[in-house]
Parts: sequence; C-alpha cells; structure tokens
Amino acid sequence: MRNFTSTLLVASLALWSPLNGCAQKGGTGTSDGSKKPLDVRFVDTRDQGIHYFKKKKFQHAYRILKRAYGMPSGNTDFLATFYLARSAAKLLLLERAFDLSEQAMTLAQDDERYLERVEEFTAGLKEQFGKITLVAAEGETNSQGRIFFESKTGILNKEKRERFMSIRERFRSTDVSLPTTVFLPYGEYLANNVPCSIQPDKESPKVAIYLQVQVASGSDTWL
Repeated sequence: MRNFTSTLLVASLALWSPLNGCAQKGGTGTSDGSKKPLDVRFVDTRDQGIHYFKKKKFQHAYRILKRAYGMPSGNTDFLATFYLARSAAKLLLLERAFDLSEQAMTLAQDDERYLERVEEFTAGLKEQFGKITLVAAEGETNSQGRIFFESKTGILNKEKRERFMSIRERFRSTDVSLPTTVFLPYGEYLANNVPCSIQPDKESPKVAIYLQVQVASGSDTWL
C-alpha cells in the first residue's frame, strides 16, 4: 500500500509539473517566444496557411492566412503577418504586401532571425517594384472608377512583362477611389493616358488622373 501511495503521489506531481506541456502556461507558444498562450484555433489556421504557402498553393495560403490575420491574435503574430505578406506578393497584391511587410518588421524587432527574414523579403520587393500615388485631377467628379495602365515602351523581360500585365488587368477590372497607391515594376507608363515614370532610388511620383468610368453596364465605352 505504501508503494502504491508513493507511486500515485509521483504521478500527480508529474502531471502538474511546470515541465509538462499541458500544465504550463503558454503551452501553445507564440511567434515571438513569449509565454502568452495563443488560441489553438488561430495557431491551427495560421499553420495551415503556412503549409499551403510552402506547397506553393498561394491562393489557398492567402485566403487562410487572411482569416488567421483577422483573428484576435492575428495582427500581433509575426508568422501570420509575414506569410500573409509573402502570399500577397506572390499574387501581386503589392499594396497589401508592402503594408504587411512593414507590420511584420515592427513585430520582428526583438528577434534577429525574424528581422533578417523580413528585411530580406522587403528588400526584394523594393528591388522589383516602385510606388506611384494617383490623385484626382482638377474637376474630377467620379468617386470610383478604373485605372488603365499601359507601358510606354515594350517590356522585354518576360517575368517583368507578366507581372505588369497581371497588375494591369487587376486595375482594369476593379473600381478604385482616389487617392490610391499602386506598385508597379520600374518603368515608364501611362495611367489613363497620363505619363508617369517609376524609377529606383527616386522619389515616388504623384500623378493626377481622371478615372475611367463605364458609360453603361455591359458597354465597351469608357469615359
């Protein structure tokens, strides 16, 4: 009986030991190494999104990571923010990618490894894309409309051309309001027939335009 009682006592102490993952606070862990526990549902969702990203299923990754980011722990979690930024970049949702990369930079300040990763990612974005701010031209009365981008010169590099065409199609098919910020591959463009130039190491241009508005639903005529 004495041996049985001793065994039971040892087992009970082991169950509540701080080394036991179920008993200790913060057993789920956090992206910044703190002891504050993360919601299990959030962690599962985030990790599923990261899994899809690593499998190069970027649409799925973006959708799931966006859901994780919208959870209570999401916008304070480095991994959710960083991988959502990377997924957005893969889909050429560059305005979102740049914004999220800045957020990830802030979240990574206390972790050198994370900071190095996000700095490398952000530098890669800035090497390829520059920013242009489009504002309403004097007399513009449309609250929403489309932006038709055209390259002023031929884009010889295949990957750069494909990136531009993807961004071009998104803005041709989506209504936006002004002012708006757009990221494009460096080069010379027309935005609704207004010339604009985006060059590395130069100040981001601000260009006044009139939005393109469809005359009638289903019409091919734009004003």
